[in-house]
Amino acid sequence: MNWNWTKGTLAVAVASAGVAMVMLAAPANAGVEATSSSTVSADAGHGTQQHTRAIVTTWESAWSENRPDAMAALFTRDATYTDLAFGATWHGQAEIGQWVTKTHSAIKNARVKVSSFFRGDNQIAIQWTFSGMMPGATKPFAVPATTIMKLRGERIVTNADYYNLADLLKQSGLPADWAVPGN
Repeated sequence: MNWNWTKGTLAVAVASAGVAMVMLAAPANAGVEATSSSTVSADAGHGTQQHTRAIVTTWESAWSENRPDAMAALFTRDATYTDLAFGATWHGQAEIGQWVTKTHSAIKNARVKVSSFFRGDNQIAIQWTFSGMMPGATKPFAVPATTIMKLRGERIVTNADYYNLADLLKQSGLPADWAVPGN
């Protein structure tokens, strides 16, 4: 596959088998800030490194600590939050906050652990691990995930989560055709 990258591009490709693969790229001259457990680069020039870190850490703690109001406050009024593995999208701050609550009521010990992130222009890419115990599961899961956020000003206008649902179900001891109870 041939990719042509432009300044500050974050591109996502979804495989036809339904497994999300994420390709993230930003050329060295795009002014990207990156963070991992061991490195932090210079400010991207669009929002401070400190503010980007605040968005990411608040997003992480809102998920892990079941704080729907904190999650909703990160987003614009007209924002969307999409979980591509489950094929669901929530619209607006209220629905996004409710998604956090619903996740915690359905997934025992739901946690998000960010391992790295970077920002280029008005986008943030986050690598993280999603873990917990699915309803009816015999074992907990911990799957790698990636999130792409687009910002308007310093608030999130779109959030897209990518992780492999087949791996999550397999780790959980659930069948591949498992469906959310009650749906």
